[in-house]
Amino acid sequence: MAVMELLSRIKNDFGFSKDEVVGFLISAAVFGFIYAFRNFTLGELLSAVAFILVSIVFHVSVQKIIGLHYGVKVEYRVWWYGLLIALIVSLLSGGKVWWIIIPGGITCSLIARYRVGAFRYGLNYAMLSVVAISGPIASLAFGSLFKNLVLYTPFGLPVFNDIYRWNLIYCLFTLLPIPPLDGHYSFFGSRNLYVLTAGSLFVYVLLILFAKIYSWIYAFIGGILIWIIYYILIEERG
Repeated sequence: MAVMELLSRIKNDFGFSKDEVVGFLISAAVFGFIYAFRNFTLGELLSAVAFILVSIVFHVSVQKIIGLHYGVKVEYRVWWYGLLIALIVSLLSGGKVWWIIIPGGITCSLIARYRVGAFRYGLNYAMLSVVAISGPIASLAFGSLFKNLVLYTPFGLPVFNDIYRWNLIYCLFTLLPIPPLDGHYSFFGSRNLYVLTAGSLFVYVLLILFAKIYSWIYAFIGGILIWIIYYILIEERG
């Protein structure tokens, strides 16, 4: 697709419904409270709600743009059970367990005028897999931007580490292959893509935790090795 065509689609069809806006605000309020609960102050709460709101909106915005590329309308939906589980666990742990980040997922539907004459006119899981996986990748990129500001510039603020940490965990949890999270679209649509992406993120986290190495390149190489092992042990025997 030409860039101008995609830009035209974004101009005409990119946006958020009232339900989505409400969903964003509720998700940000709940997870902002959870994140700030352990060291609670009004300033911490407002800061957490603000950066979590921006993080979720950015995550879904990238999915919407990729969706428009394929002629698919993407909408954010709150996962009420996810919010409730995260809130209860956080309260019971005194705020220590803040990292259960499962605010919601997406629903996808065709935009008919963009799919006329397309091969396999209807929705297919392979296409949805790419749309869904773009969200976690976007969250990782968004968080990494702020981490790089901390590591390599004099402009790093303490909140930048919070933004990075929250987006990293958000990225990992949304890859879980359970509805309505992004991972279930990716897992059932293209397990090869899922294993490569999830494997790369897993290696990325291990490198950070045990070696303090922040490298997408090493993580991607590790993801490729995991995919090769998966392909040999599972796909070839399947």
